[in-house]
Amino acid sequence: MRKPTPKHKLLPFDAARYLPDDAAVAEYLGAVLETGSADLLLLALGDVARARTLRQHPTLKDCARRNAPLQSGRGRRRPGSAR
Repeated sequence: MRKPTPKHKLLPFDAARYLPDDAAVAEYLGAVLETGSADLLLLALGDVARARTLRQHPTLKDCARRNAPLQSGRGRRRPGSAR
């Protein structure tokens, strides 16, 4: 029996796209630190690094939107997320 195909394709979530300035980064890292999870902190630092790269090189935003190889967070899992 064939599986039904989904009507809508979900795009992977990339927190870096929602960290436009240092205030947003500080709030994001503060929330992550409150969890006490070292794994989540490492993922968040990667998000921050990617956000800063996208801010410094605005032309990379178009590549990230098209899911080009420059999007390093593609396919990764958050701790505790179901696969």
